[in-house]
Amino acid sequence: MELLTRLNAPQVDVPLTDLKYVIYVRKSTKGEDKQERSIADQISECKAFADKQNLMVRSIVQEQESAKDSGQRPLFNQMLTDIRNRKYDGIIAWHPDRIARNMKEAGEVIDMLDTKELKDLKFPSFSFTNDVDGKVLLGISFVLAKQYSEKLGKDIKRGVGKSVLEGQLPGQTKYGYYKDEKTNLLYPDGENFKLIKKAWEMKVSGDTNLKIANYMNKIGFAKALKRGQEAHRQFKMTENKLSIMFKNPFYAGIHKHGDNWVNLIEKYDFTPMVTVEDYIMVNTSWITENRKETLRRVHQGAIIGSYLKGAVKCNDCGKYLMPAPTTKKLANGNRQIIIYLRCKTDGCPKKESSARAQVVDMFVQEFLTTSDWMYSKTAYNQFKSDMTAFVKAKNQELTEERTTLLKKKANIKNRVENSKDAYRTEQDAKLKESFKEDWVSATERLDLTTEEIKSITAKIEQNGKAILGFEEFCELFKKLPALSKKVQKLQHKDKLTKILFVNLTVEIKKGDSLNSKVVGFELNSPFKELYNTNEISLGGPPVTSLEPVGS
Repeated sequence: MELLTRLNAPQVDVPLTDLKYVIYVRKSTKGEDKQERSIADQISECKAFADKQNLMVRSIVQEQESAKDSGQRPLFNQMLTDIRNRKYDGIIAWHPDRIARNMKEAGEVIDMLDTKELKDLKFPSFSFTNDVDGKVLLGISFVLAKQYSEKLGKDIKRGVGKSVLEGQLPGQTKYGYYKDEKTNLLYPDGENFKLIKKAWEMKVSGDTNLKIANYMNKIGFAKALKRGQEAHRQFKMTENKLSIMFKNPFYAGIHKHGDNWVNLIEKYDFTPMVTVEDYIMVNTSWITENRKETLRRVHQGAIIGSYLKGAVKCNDCGKYLMPAPTTKKLANGNRQIIIYLRCKTDGCPKKESSARAQVVDMFVQEFLTTSDWMYSKTAYNQFKSDMTAFVKAKNQELTEERTTLLKKKANIKNRVENSKDAYRTEQDAKLKESFKEDWVSATERLDLTTEEIKSITAKIEQNGKAILGFEEFCELFKKLPALSKKVQKLQHKDKLTKILFVNLTVEIKKGDSLNSKVVGFELNSPFKELYNTNEISLGGPPVTSLEPVGS
């Protein structure tokens, strides 16, 4: 409390535009500040703040040391000496905790304000006025910063285990994702998701981390902050950050916390950046065979355990059947996985009885083979109407995106001109070099934005040619049954079924799961609107005839 009692010195009335400021930026490499802004971000915000306030910046001091204990920052100490020698009059820092997180150095800064050696402090993220009230608030901020340093790392594990098992990840958002405000689950973050996905594609193709980082920084990557999809900040990607990202199986949809492995795809509609196999390939130099096997097992187990989940109903109770995979040992010693669809509904006469998932697979194949109506003139007209509406909506979306990019281009162009002018007029060598970097970076972003605008314009033009003619449309659907027979992966079969059908209803035959049969179905749009017959004969077991639901 001694610090907070010494904040009543008479004030200095000097025009701010006459003061000489030094920008001080700091980021610790020792743990307690790892969640704070990067050095580049701090410099950028402090410079923008100084420009807006018309403040005279004479130098930038960069440091990567902890402020938790006093006497550990030689550049900070030299800066205070320079202020006492009147080289600078004031300090600009991103936040008070960049200046001090210990009482000794906090008290030293307050003393320099009291004795008028330090004439002003400015912070882009903290409001400070050089008067008694302002010093009191500053002192409180220093005290809170000290408390934060002492408390950081405690109480973090409480409740985390349960959240992880539910698919909720603690800590910061991941690159390319944002946290939903209500569910705390991670979802793709628009263009940022596409950019990180591109980074993975480049890595899979063999590009170096340096090349990928340079590409991302030229494009301009913005990371989602906290929860929601609104708040973002520009983020400088480095080789080290990419190295850490590429080692994280989260981006393949698998998260490890302690001894728990969680397949996020199984928990909710999570969208991975990369396949498990591509993740393993990228990390083949260090990942062990046991870890590879675990990743594959968790991934495959989730696919098998969710096959046709939420798509097939019991004819007796109307409730959804649950996937129930089992393993059968074959005569040759190999093991075969068989997926059953089991009724788990209390009171249902078929509870704990099952139908083979194969029954549904066979029905879907027969349905595609006999559905000539899918390539009729009526079907084509419906397709053309739907596609016309889709293309119109898509082009409107692209036009809005292009308008946003045009505004962005205008802003970047202004940044290029301002940085160029500042570089030509600045006398301080350090600042001059910084303005040059801004100029070069802004010019690269301007070129990339121009290319993006051209690309979107080309997409709009191409969309106009996306609607198939009647003959092309018929040819596509005639080939669909043959193509569907080639689908082998469970996740692809599952997706095909769920694209066609809202649900299917199965009559379970007790003790004979393979001879259960599909007795009803409900189609998804636009197939539902196209299907105009009440009955369809599929020519033999296990399905003979059925009546579509809702026809």
